[in-house]
Amino acid sequence: MRIDRGNRPISRPDHPLFFFIVLASFLALLGRSSAQWKPQDVFRISCGESRSDIDGNGLEWTPDAENPRLVAGGTPTNSTRGTSGTSVPYRAARVFTSPASYSFSISPGRHWVRLHFAPLADASSRARFSVAIGSRLLVANSSIAEDIAAGNGSSPVVREFTIHTSGTAVAVTLTPSASFIAFVSGIELISMARDALSPSVVEISPEASESRQVEIAGILARTLYRLNVGGDLIAPGNDSSSQARTWLPDEPFLQGVARGVPVPPAVPDIVYPATVPEYIAPRGVYGTARSLGGSNTVTNAFNISWAFSVAPGYAHYVRLHFAELVYSSPMQRIFSVYINNRTAIRALDLIQQTGAANTPYYRDFLVLPVDGLANLRLQVGPLTGSNSQVQDAILNGVEIFRLNDSSGSVDGLAVVPRSSDSGGNGGHHLGVIIGCVAGGVFALVAIALAICFFFRCCKGGGKKPSTSSWQALGNGHPHHHHHAFSLTTLGSTMGAGSPRSAAGSYYNAGSAASAGGHGRYFTLQEIAEATNSFDETRLLGVGGFGRVYKGEIDNGTLEVAVKRGNPRSEQGIAEFQAEIGLLSKLRHRHLVSLIGYCDEQSEMILVYEYMARGPLRGHLYGTEDLQPLPWRHRLEILVGAARGLHYLHTGAAIIHRDVKTTNILLDEHLVAKVSDFGLSKTGPMLDQTHVSTAVKGSFGYLDPEYFRRQQLTDKSDVYSFGVVMVEVMCARPAIDPALPREQVNIAEWAMSAQRSGRLEEILDPTLRRPGSDEDADMASVRKVGETADKCLQENGVQRPSMGDVLWNLESALHIQEAAQRRFGRENGGGGGDAGGGVAAPAAGAVENGGATSITDDYYDGYSEDASASAVFSQLVNPQGR
Repeated sequence: MRIDRGNRPISRPDHPLFFFIVLASFLALLGRSSAQWKPQDVFRISCGESRSDIDGNGLEWTPDAENPRLVAGGTPTNSTRGTSGTSVPYRAARVFTSPASYSFSISPGRHWVRLHFAPLADASSRARFSVAIGSRLLVANSSIAEDIAAGNGSSPVVREFTIHTSGTAVAVTLTPSASFIAFVSGIELISMARDALSPSVVEISPEASESRQVEIAGILARTLYRLNVGGDLIAPGNDSSSQARTWLPDEPFLQGVARGVPVPPAVPDIVYPATVPEYIAPRGVYGTARSLGGSNTVTNAFNISWAFSVAPGYAHYVRLHFAELVYSSPMQRIFSVYINNRTAIRALDLIQQTGAANTPYYRDFLVLPVDGLANLRLQVGPLTGSNSQVQDAILNGVEIFRLNDSSGSVDGLAVVPRSSDSGGNGGHHLGVIIGCVAGGVFALVAIALAICFFFRCCKGGGKKPSTSSWQALGNGHPHHHHHAFSLTTLGSTMGAGSPRSAAGSYYNAGSAASAGGHGRYFTLQEIAEATNSFDETRLLGVGGFGRVYKGEIDNGTLEVAVKRGNPRSEQGIAEFQAEIGLLSKLRHRHLVSLIGYCDEQSEMILVYEYMARGPLRGHLYGTEDLQPLPWRHRLEILVGAARGLHYLHTGAAIIHRDVKTTNILLDEHLVAKVSDFGLSKTGPMLDQTHVSTAVKGSFGYLDPEYFRRQQLTDKSDVYSFGVVMVEVMCARPAIDPALPREQVNIAEWAMSAQRSGRLEEILDPTLRRPGSDEDADMASVRKVGETADKCLQENGVQRPSMGDVLWNLESALHIQEAAQRRFGRENGGGGGDAGGGVAAPAAGAVENGGATSITDDYYDGYSEDASASAVFSQLVNPQGR
């Protein structure tokens, strides 16, 4: 059909403007329908009341007495709050002495369920009951009575849940324990929009190497925290889309010195995009925020931290709300988000993400349980090294939900299924999906390990024998704790099994296998007691990460080294996480072992077993308290450190990246252990030759090829260990700017002497002890010199592997031992111990022994390369590495 307007016929169906107008109208209508969404089901039942009433938020409540079919039985009673001045539903309650249900006709889908409990006038102590919907346990026995008692017996208790139902009826069942009563003051049942909770979320696991999406569509969840960050209380009557949620201020949950500042509110300016309907969170949440701003921090190096108490064993659904209220262009504020010390979001630029200021944005995460951990920690902080205009971060809102365990419960102790447990009802598809994924991943890992083992065996056929090999991998090797993800329970305890069947949830089997994966968790109070409140007389040393103190735990029965992170150091949370993640999985006689950690109140504290003789460095130069070590002991230390690095490279596929004499620690028997894994990186995959990464390390030990190309391989550690060998022979720092130019760099100077046959001229004079069995045999010294020369080759491909280095060092040790035996025979002795007052372990000692460990890289207080930092300021950052 055509319409004639001024002799200009327009074909309605063909004109592009028509389609544009129709499309715009449809999008506008869609936007309005989302913004104006209203719940289909709204029930507010005041239990024990006889008349309808309006509460303090302007919401109407219907008494259960008006509808006898709603509930059968029970006795109305007054609460301790009485009737005068008290808002419904807390004036009364209905009491039950036998099981009873409130039944509702509803539309299928997800609903909010809120249970209100007011203290009873004379019967709260007799209340012990459970509340369930079908097989899902909302409230466990006695927990309500405990919450009321915690509030001095006078404050109401509110529990909020969200549950998905596929039918058109739901029953809330109260079941009193024997000889006890059940009661309830109010019940709310409100339908939610279909996309109010994401059916799949990003998983934050204590062990997974990367995040992945996991479905949680049929899960029961209990609301634990809902915060209006940087803003005031938002009461139910002011929530968006009639959701009637309560948003609390975030101040009580802030932790540490970097508390941030509230951002000037911009509530009227909030514009919801099509991807974020208004029912997700009200304008009052997105229009207020907290940022670092002008907080009392040094160059805003801190993160803003919040800590939330959670029940161990459960998984949690975390929703974070963001809106940029200050800046309007990209690259002005770039920051990262961390949950339980793992990166949840890296390099978030809200303007780049949303396209405009004052635009809501949210992200959902699934946080798997960590064994024994009773806190969930959230942090936001600036992205170090980014091109951001300001070093700042921002957060607008937080929601945290507890997800049901294997028994379908969100209350009480979490239940762990046994491996033979089968899935139950509600959300059964989750276990099936993830179980299939887990099986596939497990199979691929097994095949990959088999191939890797086969090729290593083939390659090793012509190699020299070594005391450290694939046969040693069973003791603490992380690949033996397969991250299997037979996730059939959602947030269960990491521990003993349970005969109860799964009920639409999942469980991280890998976490259980590693016993928590992070060692022992210490409270800040325990750390303070162990170190006498960080008494300076207990200070062992200062390093790039922070300060190291000597401490005592377990009633003084165990000495420990406590490494306390410096928030101003550039070696911040990333290195803290790296060291926890690596050391909690590695177990080897010549690697330090982590005892535990503490992350309360923005602290980054690591606890290791005390290493009585400190770093190797102090034993090379000699001090008032330490005599220079004889050559045999130095060789045994080099052999031990080489074994530790060889295991890292071949058994754990890890590159240390900071090998030096202050990171080789000695126990009371002079057994060497490699320490400080804050800069360590996972090595290249089977089909890769290197890892591309920013250059980090210590000046003087840094691989020049890695420095030039920013390509990290295990040969970078070999170069650094070559410098260590030279330092052990010559007993002088890796860099000494006070010396003539040709002697400043120990590696260049020593290798020049080695290649010209002058090695004996630069040897530490204390090693030559004529007439003593401690005299260094020059054949042994030359063997070490030749090995160091190979390690210090300019090109990595020309350097030996750590296995070859270990072989040569053991040969040098055998040469020295043979020389000492000859000396003993020639002088009528037995050619026994090397002397020196401490018997060093034999070279063939068992490699995968017990766990002992560490301090920081400046354990003895020696400020390494202090003079070098002035000369090479363009390369050395005194605050970091």
